[in-house]
Amino acid sequence: MHDLVLDHIKKLDDYVAVATGSMRTKNKYRQHYNPSDTQRDIIWVEKDNTQNQLLCISSDNNVSAKPAGLQVKASHDGLSYVLPSIQNYHYPILYFDLNNDWGAVNKAVMNNHPESTLINPDEIQHEIKHILKGYFDIIVSVIRGEITIEQVIQDAKYDGDSVLSTGIDVAEVTRESKLILPSYLIR
Repeated sequence: MHDLVLDHIKKLDDYVAVATGSMRTKNKYRQHYNPSDTQRDIIWVEKDNTQNQLLCISSDNNVSAKPAGLQVKASHDGLSYVLPSIQNYHYPILYFDLNNDWGAVNKAVMNNHPESTLINPDEIQHEIKHILKGYFDIIVSVIRGEITIEQVIQDAKYDGDSVLSTGIDVAEVTRESKLILPSYLIR
């Protein structure tokens, strides 16, 4: 069984995550660019043939499949933002809790919408949430007039440890594995 799981994980290395609404997707994977996709913010496409998407098998009959995907949400108030609409999503939701309310939101989802799936970003890579918080702080500072966009750009150019430099997309189409899995899936 362990070897079968490892074979499936290795197969996943043949795919790259693509953000359906990003400019990078518009430029590199035009056929998958869809900023109006209300269900999937992230899809996986095959590295060697980007026309092919990763499929997920239905747990009902193990025969039918649909393209795999994730919906991504970030909020300071998941109970007001995520909970009221979670039943509208067919795909799991990766929720970045910018105010550390993931536990309360997850409990409310399990109690009110047990058919829905909420994914904790810390199970994938905990640094991502901190990066998002850093971006949020920069945006708030710009909106409040505490810093200009020009200053943000200059800081990003000259400050080697700027939070903006962490936003560089590392999901290039390469042979190197970019798959990050929670530890309980790798056992």
